[in-house]
Amino acid sequence: MRLNPIIWIFFVIVSVSISWMGINSIDANRWSVSGHAWLLVALTAISIPFLIALAVTHKKPEILNITIGWLARNDRAVIGGLSVGVASALIVCVWALRAFPNSGDEYVYNFQADTLIAGRLWNPLHALHEHFSFTHIFEKDGKWVGQYSPGWPLVIAGAKMIGVPHYAVSPICATLLVLVFARLCRDVAGPLGAVVGAALLAVNSFFLLNGASYYSHIPTALFATLYVLYGLRYLDSPSRWSALIAGGALGAVGITRPYSAILFALPFAAEVFIRSRREDRSMTIWFIVGGLPFLIGLMAYNFAITGDPFLVVTHWGYPLGKLGFHSRDVDGTHEANLLDTSVMALARMGELAEWTAPLIVYLYAFATFEKFSARTFRFYDFIFPTFIAGYLLFPTMGGDRYGPRYYFEAYPFLILTIVTAMTPYLRSSTELIKTRILSYALAMQVVLACIIAPIHLYNYHRIVNGRMELYDAVRDEKLSHAVVVIRALSGSILPMPFMDLTRNGINPIEADVIYAIDKPDSWWLYATGHDHEAAKSDQKSSEELVHAKSLEELVHAFPDRTFYEFTQSGLHRLASPM
Repeated sequence: MRLNPIIWIFFVIVSVSISWMGINSIDANRWSVSGHAWLLVALTAISIPFLIALAVTHKKPEILNITIGWLARNDRAVIGGLSVGVASALIVCVWALRAFPNSGDEYVYNFQADTLIAGRLWNPLHALHEHFSFTHIFEKDGKWVGQYSPGWPLVIAGAKMIGVPHYAVSPICATLLVLVFARLCRDVAGPLGAVVGAALLAVNSFFLLNGASYYSHIPTALFATLYVLYGLRYLDSPSRWSALIAGGALGAVGITRPYSAILFALPFAAEVFIRSRREDRSMTIWFIVGGLPFLIGLMAYNFAITGDPFLVVTHWGYPLGKLGFHSRDVDGTHEANLLDTSVMALARMGELAEWTAPLIVYLYAFATFEKFSARTFRFYDFIFPTFIAGYLLFPTMGGDRYGPRYYFEAYPFLILTIVTAMTPYLRSSTELIKTRILSYALAMQVVLACIIAPIHLYNYHRIVNGRMELYDAVRDEKLSHAVVVIRALSGSILPMPFMDLTRNGINPIEADVIYAIDKPDSWWLYATGHDHEAAKSDQKSSEELVHAKSLEELVHAFPDRTFYEFTQSGLHRLASPM
């Protein structure tokens, strides 16, 4: 007996239907345990019985053995082809997202890159800077500066200076990540592990949409994979070069996402301490030497902007934010305790299942159990749990996101744990049933991921089109030498806030079309420490008075420009701004 092709077709149709309904029923910008759980349970309910039936009824195991053998023998060609496919898929994703920084965070990275290209760390404040205020760009001590560490902006700036478009930098890093991760898997699990690991890593919407974005998670994951690759070589055969490269890679993580560097360092330090070999200790100095330039660079950057080498720009600009077991959001009003953040962790795992495919959660649980039973843990097996624990100190899910993005840098090492635990079974000639089940589970994981990815991409294409309504209207009207006063959100699905729309570059007054607001949001004024009493009094002012004051200031500043207003009804020219 074998499964009829009609059953395969039925499985795909049902999976598409459930994925479509589930993903559309979940607000993509909020966390919902029930919504993610519903999708996870529904897809599992059709996947597991299908998987068991497939493993039990399949009577030609030699086909499976032949396929596994062929993949192991031709691993380099398969990975090369997969990389080309991933690069092509990333191009499609960039096109679907319209190469648009779909969040304030993504725009700020590009803003900081342009600032570095201009030869400075911050930009001077314009006299009317409050009309150009942007979320996560601080206006403090005469400095107009983005909140993030300089690592990713430096990469974007360097690429742009040699002619690489800004929208191509992350896809290039994502393709490199697939190749480097395949090399890591080959080192620890052989050629078959390299193929399986690369496929599980890259063939899903979690990887592809983050790879097509401007978030810093892809380059951080690339640096982290180099760190683990050479960290393992350092631990297994200590050498000066492996220590230098591992330390340098961790330093690159640190100057990009400092908190992630701490989380990556902890499991490695624990294994070094447990092994406590003399050669490990003697080589530690080279590990430090590799990372020290990045640490010094980050501290110098902090000192130049904040005046304190140990005060990162984010905490300097958002002094009310707090990490810990009673963490607070940047405006200091949303407090989360450990129970709240534990629920968020469960929601992130639901998002992971939603953005990759639900079998990944069960494969990881199986791999963890196998490694625990066999006592074969290495430090990389603890990276993903460390990230889960580390982000229990954060009060938010991560705002705009393509999946649980705070976990993205650790996601390759969740895959590595799965690969190292499962590869021996895939090559086994005795554990036939288990080999079949695991092989088909891996295949079904990839199939489900391929089903889910286009649905996510279509949804976010709609979101981006909505968020670009303002800019599309400006383009369609062929505006030039104009000022657009923003008085409405852009988009109907997850609309973009006012202070994410003032995208004027690093020199607002020189922009062909200037996007302005009446005043910054009161929460932002409070969160960044700007004159709290003034913020409160602004809230008491009538909208008409604020608008009149805003237009008067702007007209006096730009008397030769044409003025427009963007409202819920669209873009309108103001015949007489005064």
